[in-house]
Amino acid sequence: MKSKVLSIFACFLISFSLYANMFDWGTKKAADTSTPTCNSNHGLADLVEELIPAVVNISSEQIIKQENSNRTRVSPIPRNDFFDGFREFFEHFDQFFMDRSPSINREVILLGSGFIIDKSGTIVTNHHVIKNAQDITVTMNDNTYFKAEVLGYDAKTDLAVLKIKADKDLSFVTFGDSDKARVGDTVMAIGNPFGLGGSVSTGIISARSRDISIGTTNEFIQTDAAINRGNSGGPLFDLNGKVIGINTAIYSPSESGGNVGIGFAIPSNLAVSIIDILKSGKKIKHGWLGVQAQSITREFAESLGLKDTRGALVADIVKNSPAEKGGIKVGDILLEFDGKKIDRMTQLLQMVSRTEPEKKVQIKLLRKGKEVNIKVIIAESAIDNQDSSQEKNKSTSDYITGLTVSNLPKESKEIQNDAPTKGVIVTNVDINSNATLRGIKKGDIIIQLDEVDIENTDDFQKQVNLAVKKKGKDSIMLLIYRNGNQFFTSIRLKK
Repeated sequence: MKSKVLSIFACFLISFSLYANMFDWGTKKAADTSTPTCNSNHGLADLVEELIPAVVNISSEQIIKQENSNRTRVSPIPRNDFFDGFREFFEHFDQFFMDRSPSINREVILLGSGFIIDKSGTIVTNHHVIKNAQDITVTMNDNTYFKAEVLGYDAKTDLAVLKIKADKDLSFVTFGDSDKARVGDTVMAIGNPFGLGGSVSTGIISARSRDISIGTTNEFIQTDAAINRGNSGGPLFDLNGKVIGINTAIYSPSESGGNVGIGFAIPSNLAVSIIDILKSGKKIKHGWLGVQAQSITREFAESLGLKDTRGALVADIVKNSPAEKGGIKVGDILLEFDGKKIDRMTQLLQMVSRTEPEKKVQIKLLRKGKEVNIKVIIAESAIDNQDSSQEKNKSTSDYITGLTVSNLPKESKEIQNDAPTKGVIVTNVDINSNATLRGIKKGDIIIQLDEVDIENTDDFQKQVNLAVKKKGKDSIMLLIYRNGNQFFTSIRLKK
């Protein structure tokens, strides 16, 4: 009885305060005729209604190589330490196989999320959502769908930018300032978990500047908002409706990969500059210094006579690297890079990675208790150089068509049943360079080019060169064999 009286009294106080707000004491204003209620709860519905049209579902058609043709899921990677628990959303996820017949390669559909950033249909997502995709479909909140073109991607930062063409202006969202986001702030995630479609969850920012050993981004926002596989690439909003993060990874200690309240998002302030470059069609070049650094612990600080743990301690230097050439030595403590203070070791990798190769930067360091300033010319990341060398090894036809082809093996039936004995097999499809390749898949066999029979890669190269140099063609017609069927397709040529 006592608790009931207290409840009624509390309700009375709330109602009184609501009515008091309707009046400017001294000047009576017209009161709202609606009766306040203790159960009124508007929540985030208005904000969600405004934002959700700009959040999209992304399905990417990919080829997954499997050693065991009878398996229907990707084999789990053994977990050896704590960081093995951090997984990109699609790793170990039950794939939706389009072709379940026994084969070495399987064609699967992977699901993810993304968000529109301008009215013309530019979309941001994660690179691992569309990695090696043969075909990408974007589904809107109203269930309309579009085929997407990849404008650019960067594997190191796990970002990708897509483009769709609609006959109207599209709803879009804008980026906020992730540097102003504080631990404890309420955030909201919208995405496509497990292919269920637009789902909304809320939580708080649990931590900032998390380094989870994924790519070059080591300043992740940690949140307890429920995000699962399929949310990858989706937006993390603040309560002003601004995107302050791109949901990228979760920590899940179990093989089920379910959410345990620890998710990670790429901060918007780190992503925006990359996105601007990618949507213009340019490639991201990452800088490389050539040092192995570690954090300065309190024990290190005491033994070295330091006042604090700021900076990065150089533990090793790569031979002939910019660091060695610039005069950095093992035991140096890097304090500033290109005018920016290094408060935590994890910041150094990101600072270097985002520096343009060939740029000369000044580094302030501490050596045996004395501050030293040196200048270093940053080199291009080794991985980027490998990519460049691979590009150099490609044939002319690869550049012109966007297709990489190989000769058929002696037993072409090893590839497809009843496959032709003459032709070339498609080993790579670069849809980023040629959007008209979307109808071609890895494993297809090209048997004719412009009605001329193709027997090997030399024939293919010759006919492509003939089409471009002598005939001045903008496109070519291919006859393709796939799984017992033949069909023609036309692709555009790059000059």
